Amino acid sequence: MKINLGVIFGGETVEHEVSIISALQAIENLNKEKYNIIPIYISKDKTMYTGNSLLKIDTYKNFDEKRKDIFEISFYKENNKFYIQTTKGLFRKTLNSIDICLPIVHGNGVEDGTLSGFLDTIGIPYASSKVLGSSIGQDKVVMKQVMKESGIPVCDYVWFYDNDYYENKDNILNSIKKLGYPVIVKPASLGSSVGICAVKSEDKIEDAIEEAIKYDNKIVVEKKVENLTEVNISVLGDYSNQ
Repeated sequence: MKINLGVIFGGETVEHEVSIISALQAIENLNKEKYNIIPIYISKDKTMYTGNSLLKIDTYKNFDEKRKDIFEISFYKENNKFYIQTTKGLFRKTLNSIDICLPIVHGNGVEDGTLSGFLDTIGIPYASSKVLGSSIGQDKVVMKQVMKESGIPVCDYVWFYDNDYYENKDNILNSIKKLGYPVIVKPASLGSSVGICAVKSEDKIEDAIEEAIKYDNKIVVEKKVENLTEVNISVLGDYSNQ
């Protein structure tokens, strides 16, 4: 018997399109003999949809929620099972049961623990980090503080909110100067390289900060690591087998 797997993707953030691409790539590579895949798309206005057309990338080039095979949905629980149902019309129609969800999301409002909390509230099992891990991992400043407290080396950095920058610009720029150039300027809670700038000299730092502030009100500036080797680490398991 196949497992009904709800793949959740989308969201309102600037990483919306990245999430769609990531989800469709994952769906393409999932074992279709083991899983009955149910796409659950969160639009930029936070509405959830399902439907077979959501499995095709062309659907998102001119998204039309009025297509006959796309349905606006909500979740509900009955007799310890979870379902998705239509939300429009005189009568709501149950479309599918959900055994487990696979969130493939990026950015605030989904990846930062918000979606985990939503699924926890309903009680639907999901294959990703819980609220705490997601929220800590999403915030680059908090993540650095946790790692530092745990004895893990981190790059020297300065962080601030946008209002701090506009009220105390000179002090913040002096703190950045003490780090020594080159530096990396990042929105603190985004990913996918959105709003990130590498700055080699002092005369470019203000432009980089202004660019980051377009995407986040919390900014981190860290000393650039030269000759960097990037390592991606996937973790499978839970607290019982750490």
